[in-house]
Amino acid sequence: MARALVARLAAGGPHTWRVRNALDGLTQALPAVRRLADGAESGEVRAAALSLLDGDDKTDEHTPDDVRRFLRALDDPHEPVRHEAVLGLGRWVAAAGPLPPGSEGAHRRLTALTTDASPRLRQAATSLLEALGTD
Repeated sequence: MARALVARLAAGGPHTWRVRNALDGLTQALPAVRRLADGAESGEVRAAALSLLDGDDKTDEHTPDDVRRFLRALDDPHEPVRHEAVLGLGRWVAAAGPLPPGSEGAHRRLTALTTDASPRLRQAATSLLEALGTD
């Protein structure tokens, strides 16, 4: 079932977020979801895939890679991807505290997102910076 749902998510289309919801919690789908987050052609599919990555599961050996995915996605040209990246980083910060080593440029990128045209992205970036204790 997970494989069929991932294939459906990869196809994109009008039901992307419904398929995403069906995949929520299916850990066996995570390797394929991570591949979609890294390389799906559709920004909406990349955003949906990113939203499925916890970023706060300290027991998952792939969590550090997921945090790096979120950091890379801050520069994505598609607003939904940037938004999901900020939300994913927020999950990490809520669970683990500061951003991991190697993410020094994130503060600059998050600060830039506080002036984005998207109100939800501005709000998410501002909230994350506040959680990190920066202005």
